[in-house]
Amino acid sequence: CQLFAIAPFAARLQQLAYFPDDGGNRLGCLATGPGTSCTVQGMTADPRTRTMLAAASGAYDPDVVDRLRALVRERPDDPNYRFLLAGVYGHGRFFEESFLEYKKVLELAPETYQAHINIGNLFFRMGQHGEAIAEYRRALDTRDDSVLAYCNMYLAQTESFRLNEAARS
Repeated sequence: CQLFAIAPFAARLQQLAYFPDDGGNRLGCLATGPGTSCTVQGMTADPRTRTMLAAASGAYDPDVVDRLRALVRERPDDPNYRFLLAGVYGHGRFFEESFLEYKKVLELAPETYQAHINIGNLFFRMGQHGEAIAEYRRALDTRDDSVLAYCNMYLAQTESFRLNEAARS
């Protein structure tokens, strides 16, 4: 079981915590920040928020894919929507589409180490452990304290019987 990175989405949710809907209402949030849970009131008021929350659920839903594609078309330079779309594709086992979206995220925001982690997870799920390890290392090149990257690299190294390397991870 790999750990998937969702930090860019969490940051985006914090931005949306007090996002006005088209009717002049404000979406409410009890608290935001590390270790707190955010309750979005009137979630159905803003379709972007509803789509982002549905995408983060971890399930593949063709309707969510359609809505995320529309958001990507509206905001092609926003890596957050592409990141979420890539995740939904990955959960649906559309690995090529997921990979391409994560690559676009990295073109737009090279510091998004979470995209490298999730690309590594795609490779891991396809049994390509060497490629997975390389992606986890790329994540660590960007963020050398990523527990997710270390943990997943350990799993990939163990799966590929690189036990000495796994012990160092």
